[in-house]
Parts: sequence; structure tokens; C-alpha cells
Amino acid sequence: QRKPKKMESVPLLRKGRSTNIFHHPERSKMFGNKTIGVGGSIILCINNIIGPGMLAIPLLFQQAGWIVTTLLLIGFMIVTSLASIFLSEAISLIPGNSKYHRHVEFSSAIFYFLGDGWFEICQVLFYLCLQSVNIAGIVVSSQAMDEFILFSCKKNYAVALSNSFSIGITSAKFGLDGSDFADGSGDSLFLISLGYFVVMLLSIPLGYSTLEKNMWTQYVSAFISFVVFLQFIWNFSHRDLDFSQVKPFGHNYSQVVSVIVLSYSCVSTIPSWLNEKTEEVNIQKVIWISSGISTIIYIIFGILGAWAYPHVHSDNFLNAVSLNNTGVINEISVLLFTIFTIIPGTAVTSILIKYNLYESGICNYEWSIFWGVFFPWLVAFLFYTGTDFAELVNWTSVLFTGLVNFIIPLFIYLQAKKLNDLRQPAIRNQMLEVSSNATEGVYFDSRQFGNLYTNYNWLQFFDGQSVATFLLFFVGSLLFSQFIYNILQACGLHQLSFLS
Repeated sequence: QRKPKKMESVPLLRKGRSTNIFHHPERSKMFGNKTIGVGGSIILCINNIIGPGMLAIPLLFQQAGWIVTTLLLIGFMIVTSLASIFLSEAISLIPGNSKYHRHVEFSSAIFYFLGDGWFEICQVLFYLCLQSVNIAGIVVSSQAMDEFILFSCKKNYAVALSNSFSIGITSAKFGLDGSDFADGSGDSLFLISLGYFVVMLLSIPLGYSTLEKNMWTQYVSAFISFVVFLQFIWNFSHRDLDFSQVKPFGHNYSQVVSVIVLSYSCVSTIPSWLNEKTEEVNIQKVIWISSGISTIIYIIFGILGAWAYPHVHSDNFLNAVSLNNTGVINEISVLLFTIFTIIPGTAVTSILIKYNLYESGICNYEWSIFWGVFFPWLVAFLFYTGTDFAELVNWTSVLFTGLVNFIIPLFIYLQAKKLNDLRQPAIRNQMLEVSSNATEGVYFDSRQFGNLYTNYNWLQFFDGQSVATFLLFFVGSLLFSQFIYNILQACGLHQLSFLS
């Protein structure tokens, strides 16, 4: 049996911050080997795409209409795929990494192509982006777990801080958004529920792992999620569908950009997958297949869910399923969706946070684990109740998620293109000099000096720089429009925006 390849230990050929941690004795505990094959790659990428954003898509179909929502879902599928491919090609241009034999995380790509100054800013944005996605997953999974506990036991337990700043342990009934907690008056300000603790106990051990060791949970997650998805479709089709709830064009576009951006927040996860995939994996096919399947699931789940549950009032669609008393099977499906779809996603996000913090040299092994695995649980409960979760999605999608998953990867690609064109002779001489004195196992491939579209033949019909520039304008315009709306809403002037 062929042994998995180890990452090669070569420093970045760039002055400035040192990211050569490959000889560190703790590296074997932090990172995995290159063992993720084609099937595992597709499953991992789909699981990275489908997350808490999916639960708000039925509401989008009702509010924004099926034409706008569907077109934006398809549009962001294309943007996500191209941004992922562009980022992959840029990372392959780092010396000695043409076949991804080095461990280059997203933060290292930022440093290499954008420089030390931008590295500090982008690293903060990247960290806040992953933490916001993690917190969103924690909130929706905890809410669903609480609803299952309430359904099973007819009551739930939580430690609550009320508006009068009294703290107590309560066993009263409360809903998915915590609005009926405490004494039934909706007096709770923050709460840490039993479901929150259960989800935490399930998630933290997975976050300790590597992507390679985490793959068994990804396979199980994919299978259970597919079964639950089919059960949801069966449930939707056996209800009285109200087609009038989903019109071609809607009446409220205020959340459509933020939710869809959150739903495709996977581009920044691509480098970690590249580090642990096997050589035979075709990057282009995996990315397009994964994004295509995820988009089909989004559209089917969104439009059928909107027809089946005409009065969706929450960004968490599991709320509508649970509160409509749809039976034991549906309650179990909600629980399974939480355990096998949302929780594995939060675990992967924790892994990516600790990977990047450790690989970039910002934190040591212990602190990387703390910030990646434990810290999200110290703040996520603050967004559990009321409308805080919707506000979290609206603001973080604009300020962090959109920038990190679309704007920064496209800038990295454009800078890689510029470096490849302008510095090719100097880089070639440097590479030849280093190669002649290189240690065993280090090699360089002439493909690094070729066209950025070498592996992606159909893209040769387009100029990569023009495509990336257009995508920057497209995504940037949408994010700016959403940002302006958020500002107007915060000032009580949101009716002046065309998104309302």
C-alpha cells in the first residue's frame, strides 16, 4: 500500500515574516498528510459550502422572489468556482508548490502575494470571517438541539441573564429564538442552554482533529445529510403547497446578498484542502461539481421549503419545521441535520482557524487551539436570542465574509498574474540558483512560469485578468449596496434603500 506523501519543508522565497514552521516538532500534531482523494474532496467541499446560510434560503425565496434568488444563487456559484480556481492557481505559483507539495495556508498566500502590510489587515479579516461563520453555525445548531430537547422532554434548562441583570437556572419552556425563556415574559437577555452545552461537547473534540483525520466525519455527514435532505423533500411534497408565497419578484431584498454570501463562504477554505489532497485530484472538476451540487440543493430546498411553509418568519428554517408540530420523524430529521451537517462544518472552521494561526506564526500550538476551538463558544451565546442572529449575518457577510471569500482571493490572483508577468526572468534566475543548491525532495516545475490557465483549458477563451476584474466589480457592488442598506437600517432610514 502506497504511503501518503509528506509535505516538503522549504521556506518561502520572500523576505519578511518567516513562515517556515515545517521542521517544528509540533507540526505533526497540527496538520494532516496528503490523503484526501477525489470522493473525499468533493464531499469536503460540499460540506464546506452547505452550512447555516442554507437555513435562510426559503425565507429569501418568499421575500425576494424566485427569479432574483435563483439568479443570484447561480451567479455566486460561478463566482465562487472561479474565485476558488483563481486562488488555487495563484498558490501553485509559489516557488516549489506547483503540485501543492508545500503547506501553504490562506494566510501564507496573502503574505506572499500581497506583502507584510496587507497581511496584518487581511489576517484580522480572515480570522473574524471564520469566527463569524463558526458562531452562526453554533447558534443555529444550538437552537435546533434545544427545540429537540423541548420536544422530547416538554421543558428545557438554561442559565439566563435577564434584562434586570439577574442570573438564574430555569427549566421553563422556550422557543428556538429564546423569546419565551425565563418566566414566559420574554425577559431573557442572554442564555446558555442545555442544547448549547450538548452541541459544544459534540463539536470541540472534532475541532481538535486535522482535516485528514476529520474525513470520516465528513463521509458520515454527507450520507446522513443526503438522507435528511430527501426526508425534507418528502415532507415538503406532502404538505399543502402554497405557490402564491413565492412570486417571480419579491417585496424585500434586504437580506438576499448577505445570506447568499454566507451560503458560499468556502473560498478561503480551499488552501487547506489543497494541502491535504492527493495529486490525482482534478481541482477544477472538484470545485465545479461541488458548487453545482450545492446550488441545486439550495434551489430545491429553498423553493420547496418556501411553498411548504408559507409563514417563515425566521432566518433559521428549522424553526418553521419544529414549530409547526410536523411529527417525530421531522423532529429527528432536524436533530440529524444539526448533528451531521452544521456541527461538522463548525469543526472544520475551527480546524482552519488553528491551521492559519499556527502556520502564520501568530500563535503557538496551544493558543491556536484556544482561539480556533474554544473561543467561539465563549461569545456565540451572545447572539442566541431575538434578532441578534439576523444582524450578525447581515453585518459579518458584508464586513468579513464577502471580503475574505471573494475580494481578497481575486486580488491575490491579480497580483499573482502581475508577478508572473513582470518578475518571470528574475524569479526564474532565483529558482535556478536555489534549485541547484536545494535539499533533497525540493523541485521546481516549469509550469510555474506558464499561463495561469494551463490546467483549465476552457478558461483559455477568456482573459483571466479581465474576468477577475469583472468579478471584483460585481461582488464589490453587491457588498457595497448591502453595506449602505445596513447603515440606513441602523439609522432607521432603510425604507430609502431600493433593497427594502
